[in-house]
Amino acid sequence: MTVSTREVHDSREYLDSIRPMYGRIQVAAYMGRVLGPANPVFEPVLFERVSERGGFWQGITGGAEEYDDTLIDAIRREIIEETGLEIARERLIPLPSNVFQFETESTGKHIEHSFALAITPDELGIMEVNVGEHTAFSVGSLETQIKRLKFEENQRA
Repeated sequence: MTVSTREVHDSREYLDSIRPMYGRIQVAAYMGRVLGPANPVFEPVLFERVSERGGFWQGITGGAEEYDDTLIDAIRREIIEETGLEIARERLIPLPSNVFQFETESTGKHIEHSFALAITPDELGIMEVNVGEHTAFSVGSLETQIKRLKFEENQRA
């Protein structure tokens, strides 16, 4: 039986199977404004972290917590916490080519699963930045936004 990428990212069994292997399971959303069918240009939205958390630009990131049933639940929760936007799970597009692993001294082995999300100009207008995590957000051309990203893995996403 073939399992789709969406089924893996929306599966409690998958999340439970990788929990013992990693010190932290992270999720990331790379958002972009799409102006509409007549203008399908994708303008990435980035968030500047507060200085206490590095002060760099990134997409929405966070951890998959024990109470999250799936990776999609985790990234939906992070989007709500960091922007106030409630996004339907069907709108999140898993990026299977951007699953990567890394290690830190403090928390050990990590794995991060990434998602893409197109947001509308109306959603961008009502988005509120969580000031405990970010100081600002920016919308711009792909070329401009890639230059703002600190980590190579984020630039590839």
